[in-house]
Amino acid sequence: MPDGSWSGPGGFCFPRSCSGSPGAEWANSGCAFMSVGSQCTAACPEGQQGTGYAADCTIAGWQVTARDCSNIPTTCSFLPTPNAPEGSKGWASDCAGRANGESCQAACDGLNSYFGRGYSAVCQAVEWMVQSGGGCRVCATSQTFAGKGSGGWAPFDIAVDKRNGNLLVSDLDNGRVLSFTQDGSLTGTLISGFAPGTLSGPAVDSAGNIYILDCVENGRLLKYDSSGRLIAKYGGRLRFPNGVAVQADGVVWVVEENGGKADAMPSAHKITCMV
Repeated sequence: MPDGSWSGPGGFCFPRSCSGSPGAEWANSGCAFMSVGSQCTAACPEGQQGTGYAADCTIAGWQVTARDCSNIPTTCSFLPTPNAPEGSKGWASDCAGRANGESCQAACDGLNSYFGRGYSAVCQAVEWMVQSGGGCRVCATSQTFAGKGSGGWAPFDIAVDKRNGNLLVSDLDNGRVLSFTQDGSLTGTLISGFAPGTLSGPAVDSAGNIYILDCVENGRLLKYDSSGRLIAKYGGRLRFPNGVAVQADGVVWVVEENGGKADAMPSAHKITCMV
């Protein structure tokens, strides 16, 4: 009516749009004042997954029709495999629950004669991915080493040249060091000239240099290159040295039978802690 009042035989009036938004989830979706019959949607926020949120604009206002968002999992909530991989001690118990990008290991069961790299898995998109190249193998038997072509000899100690896999064996009775392939074939005599029963070693460093102890008469440490050429002498008169080893960084350790003390020698060929 002209005075602003309503008059008529009946019927009703309803709004043509929905004011505001359906809820906090639609705060930045631009839903305000959508017309009746429209639908307003909102995506899941960062860090969540799902179809998102939806609401219909009706004459009664906003009617929520979907709320489908949940936090995205960021951890592998189980072990990489249900059972322990073959030959291993099993996956670490705290692997379950590790985050995406973290790894899990199963070490080989050495107490039951299994050796190797073990197994590794990485958590990727909440699924464990077992990496290739791992495994454990049985090491229950030894390979017979015949020492073919060496003649009469008395093997005393052994070392491996990591550059080529050759085996360097000291022959105590003949005062020499022989080189063999891993199938036992003689490749040559590298070092000789020791009196019977007087040498100990060898030890081999990463460059292939060979360390021998002249352990009875002279009590000294001798260094040879990979071809068997003497290049240095160390220690003067040691007290019956009978054991030598080389660290990864080139430091050489000598153990003495008398005195029970160890002498460290750096790769610069200088004894630094002689007692």
